[in-house]
Amino acid sequence: MKKAGSKEAFRKVDYEYPMTLARLAREQGATQFSIVTAMGADVHSMFFYNRVKGEVERDLASLHYPTLLIYRPSLLLGNRSESRLGERIGERFMKAFNPLIPANYKAVDSGQVAEVMCKKAQEGLAGLHVFESSAFQ
Repeated sequence: MKKAGSKEAFRKVDYEYPMTLARLAREQGATQFSIVTAMGADVHSMFFYNRVKGEVERDLASLHYPTLLIYRPSLLLGNRSESRLGERIGERFMKAFNPLIPANYKAVDSGQVAEVMCKKAQEGLAGLHVFESSAFQ
C-alpha cells in the first residue's frame, strides 16, 4: 500500500491490472490463469489489502477459466530493490521463530513460490485450486 501511494493506486495494480489481463487472455482462448494474492484474502475482510485480494480472486473465478490457480503465500522473502522496514522486521521475526510457526503462516521465499507455480501450471489441473503457504515449504 505504501509503495502504491493510495488505495486507488493499490486497487488499480492489484485488482484492475490482473482482471484486465485475465479478461483479455480469456477472450483470446486462454484456458488457465495463475495469480499470487495473499494469505488472508477475503472479500469480507475489514482490511482493505485483504479485501482487494479477495475481490480479485472472486472476480477471476467469474471468468470461468477451466483452470484457475490462486497462490496465497504468507510473508514473501527475497531480494527487493527497495527497503521495507516492516517486512525486514517480519522476516527477522519469522526466521527466529520458524520452528514454532504453523506451516500456513511461515514466510516463503519468492523463488519457492515461482517453482511451485511453474510445476502446478504443468500438472494439467482443472477447476479452481488455492495454494496456501504450506504448499511452498
